Amino acid sequence: MYRQARVIMAFIFLIVIFITIGIVAWTRLANKNDVGVVMSNLSNPYFGYITKSINSTLTAHGYTATVLDASDSLNRSIRDIDNLVSRGYKLIIFNPVDSNESANVIKRAQAKGVRFITVDRSVKGVKVLSHIESNNFQGGQLAAKYILNKLGDKSKILELQGFKDSSTTQERTKGFADGLMGSNAKIVAAYVANYDKNKAEHYAYQFLKRDNEVNAVFAENDLMALGAADAAKRLGKKLVIVGYDGIPEAKEAIKNGILDATIEQQPLQLGEMAAKVAMNVLQGAKETLHSQHKIDVELLSLSQGGKL
Repeated sequence: MYRQARVIMAFIFLIVIFITIGIVAWTRLANKNDVGVVMSNLSNPYFGYITKSINSTLTAHGYTATVLDASDSLNRSIRDIDNLVSRGYKLIIFNPVDSNESANVIKRAQAKGVRFITVDRSVKGVKVLSHIESNNFQGGQLAAKYILNKLGDKSKILELQGFKDSSTTQERTKGFADGLMGSNAKIVAAYVANYDKNKAEHYAYQFLKRDNEVNAVFAENDLMALGAADAAKRLGKKLVIVGYDGIPEAKEAIKNGILDATIEQQPLQLGEMAAKVAMNVLQGAKETLHSQHKIDVELLSLSQGGKL
């Protein structure tokens, strides 16, 4: 009994230490080598890889990253930025939840001398030091081409979109529509599922159970593609399903015949580039001001020459 009590007390002691560390991390004032990082949603593996790359690159060169997770909440992302500004951070790597509504908090911070690098998603109506993103228009085109090669003019497509005010959603949607031009393929329906697997499964299930025309799904991220695959399985339907991101779960699903293809991004490269731009800025470089970096994507599949 005494030993058990000691174990319990030790466990409680560790919890107190971790809570204390967390409070210190949240309130610690920044020094000149600190970079603030605000990510839209770290529960999404894709953003997890970007963050890991940012952190490891900065740490390897003697810098420190303070990472905050907005959990897909615009208001939380705004609070996160305000928090970093109040603690003296002068450089923030920002992956916004909303490309339209994030401008005001950036302008407010810039007025206090804070500089921004945006990654994956841009922010409209504001200038930042640098923006790093995937070529999402190209990715949408590749997805459309894959479906057309599989089904041709008989393609009847359900499209599952991300946040409507996200630059990535808008570019992928435009690229996909462009890729279908000149064909008789048809987008039968499009739902905004906010890059969420459960929402995608719900919308796909509700639509597919009353529609026998759809034979393909383009989901603007892999989590939504996996949700659509679950819905199709529940209904006993075989569809061509294309996702976007290239996360490990999607690659495994392709190997197992659950998904047909995904558009692979390069999250480690995105994160590394964001970190390198940040280090250049902290070292006084000026050539990165207002620069834009687009990183190509590629199709992953078991057919049509796609890599996997």
